Amino acid sequence: MSPSSFKKSFIVTFSLMLAILIIAPFTESYGTFVNLDGHVGLIDHMEYWKSVNLLAGVTYWFGDLMCHQQFSRSLVLNGSQMAICGRDLSALIGLIAGLVATCFIHPFEERKRVSIFFISGAFTLLITDWSIQYYMGLNVMFTRLITGFLAGFAVAMLVDLGLIRLNEK
Repeated sequence: MSPSSFKKSFIVTFSLMLAILIIAPFTESYGTFVNLDGHVGLIDHMEYWKSVNLLAGVTYWFGDLMCHQQFSRSLVLNGSQMAICGRDLSALIGLIAGLVATCFIHPFEERKRVSIFFISGAFTLLITDWSIQYYMGLNVMFTRLITGFLAGFAVAMLVDLGLIRLNEK
């Protein structure tokens, strides 16, 4: 399979994930999913996920496992917080956007230069934002969304470079 085919399959897969994350809050009544605060790597609300429809249950179960789901750090749709926090959601959007963008940057050397610059800048901003918010106790949704998007975009560039390197071997 060519790097382009892998990339297209990643774009489709992650776009479907994004669509499901957006649709899930609308599959139950207004305000069903609130105050889901939990721990990453633990299922905090298993009984709750069993009591809702399958799409919402699986989506929110995944969010429960992969994200802290703090209400103050989540976007709200249909009166319900989304299954993942704002930073994770924007990172997914950035990943999709970055994968699409890499389809339009053709010469490898140009890709490499742009990628190295962007990756180092994005991760520096993400670490700085996380550090400031963690140590100063701030909760700034706008910066979470921006740094999440940039981190997702940077990961897409890493994936692109990795696919090119694998294809060269």
